[in-house]
Amino acid sequence: MNYPVPSFGADPEMETTANSISIGEAMYNHKIIMGTEESKAQWANPAKEAASQYDFAPELDHDIKVTHTNLANAEEALGTTMLQT
Repeated sequence: MNYPVPSFGADPEMETTANSISIGEAMYNHKIIMGTEESKAQWANPAKEAASQYDFAPELDHDIKVTHTNLANAEEALGTTMLQT
């Protein structure tokens, strides 16, 4: 069914937000521009580009693997768990 939907005008919260933005733009004499390619380039996060260069799951060093093995063997031989602080 194609029922008619009444229009009650703009949402008051959206009107308040738009008014607040225009007041801020007038105070600082600066126009806010969002969503354009220029604004996306200006506010791009360089850390996201750098993050792709890092290995966030590196393999443990051989010495660390041996240390973990020795700890497990010592705990088994002594029948206790060592607390690491």
